[in-house]
Amino acid sequence: MFKLDLPLNHEYAKVNNGAFEPEGPLLAIGVGVGRTGTTSLKHAFEIIYGQPSYHGFELIDRCSSQCAAWLEIERLLLSNGSIPPSLFHQIYRGFRSATDVPTSCHYKDLMKAYPGVKIILTVRDPQDWLASVRQTLLTRRPPFPTNWFNEMAIRLFIGFDCFKLVNCLFDRMYGSQADRDDDQKLLVAYERWNQEVRQTVPADQLLVYDVRQGWEPLCTFLKVPTPNKPFPCVNDRKVMLALRNKVYRLTAVIQYTVAAAVCLVACYVILR
Repeated sequence: MFKLDLPLNHEYAKVNNGAFEPEGPLLAIGVGVGRTGTTSLKHAFEIIYGQPSYHGFELIDRCSSQCAAWLEIERLLLSNGSIPPSLFHQIYRGFRSATDVPTSCHYKDLMKAYPGVKIILTVRDPQDWLASVRQTLLTRRPPFPTNWFNEMAIRLFIGFDCFKLVNCLFDRMYGSQADRDDDQKLLVAYERWNQEVRQTVPADQLLVYDVRQGWEPLCTFLKVPTPNKPFPCVNDRKVMLALRNKVYRLTAVIQYTVAAAVCLVACYVILR
């Protein structure tokens, strides 16, 4: 019921690129917000490095182990603000690049754990971005009581730990004051995130990048040869819509189940 066809088969990483070993430090990370081409960048990294690239879908695919590690990072940040590099090394074992959340939310700590790592900030037109997230990642919450059942469905779908982590990551990227139901506040949060990255990352370590630009600026920045194949323009919209629709169906099941239970209890009380 809950199975999704996630784009995690690392098909592009099957390219045999002997220049990059499967084990080693992260070489590049994407720090753009969701729906700015993060999945396309993941596949581009896999073509360039010939190794798997870590993406936010890993949280769904390997929920228990991955969420536990990232929640430990959140706990450490709240308690003493220090993350041992070994924890990041454990998470990214077997990966030479990463993009999307939760990686993007922790780029500052990753820059400490992997000195010299290249940072790519994927961007797109703010209004286009808003229209995209409204259809996928950040749909408006339904009215009460449906919103309560909807949150319960999400918890059951992705797991309680993953739900907790997603909320932490939302606050970390968009700010605790961001209102997912307010278009203007989301746009402000989007611009604020991009500006923060630009101000934080040294200019020689940062590429502000629109995936529609293709290989040339990315490969020049990473100092790698341009691959002899088309740039992977991958849109995970279908995956996101499938995820959303499964949550909607589960929400309906919970609502009807609760309603039926209430009716049965009421009938029992009246007729006993």
